[in-house]
Amino acid sequence: MNNGAIKYLLLEDEYYTALSIKMMIAKARPHYVLAGECESAKDAVSLIASTHPDLIISSVILCDGISLNTLRSCHIPVIIFTGFPNFRELYQLPNLVDYVLKPISEHDVATSLSKFEKSLLTT
Repeated sequence: MNNGAIKYLLLEDEYYTALSIKMMIAKARPHYVLAGECESAKDAVSLIASTHPDLIISSVILCDGISLNTLRSCHIPVIIFTGFPNFRELYQLPNLVDYVLKPISEHDVATSLSKFEKSLLTT
């Protein structure tokens, strides 16, 4: 975190979903800064290393496969927005803040971000 700004990464391979998420975050939390975005788990690894985000917002399935291995290997809080309700492996992510089924609403985004912010207070 820098000067109260939260840097987040967006890992989403659906263009319009990514655009919608970014717009909802900007509306709910104008001080959040998009540090980067990508469509693949492979690209996410280097993006995480180069941007040092405070939060990762990710889909479970990216264009090159499942993002869980990438998310499991980092210690950055994660919010998952997904269309897949039965990914039991998600619950084993120690850094999971929230898990929301698509389609997501502005309320879903605001609630997830509030959970993230509360988690910052307890760490």
